[in-house]
Amino acid sequence: MIVTGPSLIGETALVNDPAGIRRVLVDNVGNYEKDHLHLRILSAGAPENTAMGLLVATGEQ
Repeated sequence: MIVTGPSLIGETALVNDPAGIRRVLVDNVGNYEKDHLHLRILSAGAPENTAMGLLVATGEQ
């Protein structure tokens, strides 16, 4: 299941399907980049090596 819609930080997509998650996080990671604002908001106050790592990871990370 994929749900998209507006949020406080812009257009957001929620992917809740193993094949979809693999497509986004492994197969086509370059097509789903987080912009500067998303990274800034998601990583605010969180050290680099925390449980939030997946939320703020980019590229090959």
